[in-house]
Amino acid sequence: MSKINNLKWATAAALAAGLAMGVAKTANAELTSAELVRVLQTGGHVVYMRHTLTDRSQEDLDHANLDNCATQRNLSEEGRQQARVIAQATRQLRIQFDSVMTSPYCRAKETASLAFGGGQLTPSLRYLSHQPENEQPYSRQEIRRMLSTPPSNGGNTILVSHTENLKQTAGIWPKNSGVMHVFEPQGDGSFRHLGKIDPGEWTTLTQLGNDETCIWFVCW
Repeated sequence: MSKINNLKWATAAALAAGLAMGVAKTANAELTSAELVRVLQTGGHVVYMRHTLTDRSQEDLDHANLDNCATQRNLSEEGRQQARVIAQATRQLRIQFDSVMTSPYCRAKETASLAFGGGQLTPSLRYLSHQPENEQPYSRQEIRRMLSTPPSNGGNTILVSHTENLKQTAGIWPKNSGVMHVFEPQGDGSFRHLGKIDPGEWTTLTQLGNDETCIWFVCW
C-alpha cells in the first residue's frame, strides 16, 4: 500500500473516531445524513419513517376497515419508486433493520413492503387523529415506548407511520413523504433525536458509499 493510501486510511480512521466521539458528546446537534448512515450501520437505533408519496386525488373514506385499499389514499407511482430506491440504498449501504413495524393503512403497509420486505401491523401507528379518542393516549404512550426501546438483535428498528403520530409523541413533524427520523434509545424510557434523512438524499449517499475514493464518507 502506498504512503498516500496509508495516509488516506489513517485520516479516515481518525475522522471516524472523531465522529464517534461527536455522536456521544453532542446531545442537541443534529447529525448530517452521511453521519446518520454511519450511525445506522452500527445498529441499535430506532427510525421513524413517514410513508412515501401518495396519490392526492384519493381520500381516506373508511377508517374502520383498513383492509380495503380502495377507500384509502394510496401510494402514487412516484411513491412506490421512492420506496424501491430506499430499499436498494439501505441494502447497498448495509443498513440492517431487524424489526419493521407499520401502520395498518395501505400506504404505510406498501411502503414497508417495497422498502423493507414487509412489516408487523401495529395498531398504535394508525393515523392518530382517526383513532377513537379513548385509544389515542395509549397509542402515544406506545410510540414513545417503541422510540425508547433499544433493538434486541444488533440491527435497527423502523416504524412506518404518518406525520401526526410523531408530532404528538416527540414534537417533530416529519414533513416530507419518505423522510426517516433517527432516534437513539436511552434505555431509561427516553430517547434522543439525532437527525433525519430525506428520501432525495439516498442516491447521493449510495454513490458516496460506493466511491473508491471515499472511506466512511470521507472523500479525496
